[in-house]
Amino acid sequence: MAPCLAGEALARGIFIAQHQGRIEHFAARRNGGDVPKPVAANGVHLPPVFVAEPFSGVLTMEGSLVAVTKLPTKWGEFALHVFTFGEEHHLALVLGDLTQAGPVLTRIHSECLTGDALFSQRCDCGSQLASALQAISREGRGLLIYLRQEGRGIGLLNKLKAYQLQDGGLDTVDANLALGLEVDSRSYEYCRFMFNHFGIQSIRLITNNPKKLAAIAAMGIAVERLPSESSVVADNERYIATKIERMGHLF
Repeated sequence: MAPCLAGEALARGIFIAQHQGRIEHFAARRNGGDVPKPVAANGVHLPPVFVAEPFSGVLTMEGSLVAVTKLPTKWGEFALHVFTFGEEHHLALVLGDLTQAGPVLTRIHSECLTGDALFSQRCDCGSQLASALQAISREGRGLLIYLRQEGRGIGLLNKLKAYQLQDGGLDTVDANLALGLEVDSRSYEYCRFMFNHFGIQSIRLITNNPKKLAAIAAMGIAVERLPSESSVVADNERYIATKIERMGHLF
């Protein structure tokens, strides 16, 4: 096994070992059974993985840069770029000179009003956003792409409806399905336009999402994964366990 993959497997195993009881409990409740059936792999009991459809890698949207402004933050002053794609708009926060040689430290973050702005702890979005900006600040150079794809693409209203179903016992996957929605309908096609705009050909991507890695690699971008730091608390333990158990996220 390659060193980076071995490290990811070890980190994932450590997280699961720490939270195994919760993961098994939620899996048993969802399946209507009393005894969970984890799958053993290299001595670590891993739950089943939900595999999303692969990204096609075909860019279908052309964008335009419409504004650039200063964005002072606690982590430094970023240049905020606003891109439009038809009726949609997405953001890019830039720190330092992206034209320098070497892979650009990058985070692709999907909008989460409740986590990013309202400090909700039922997800880990806010802590991932903060840790990514902090990492870019330490690096002195980097890019954070902020995609306006609330609730993994289902929109704010549907996300709050899904939250209501989760309050009744469903996990984040089953709540979406109960509403007739996709588990993850996000598209990363907008990123290629931004990468081209900034002249970026290789990145170090801060993420735990294998679908995102596959999407960026399919664009021809050389990508290395760096783990995204999450704040695990009682209120988001189940959410993170579901991402590991059913969506294959790496922790």
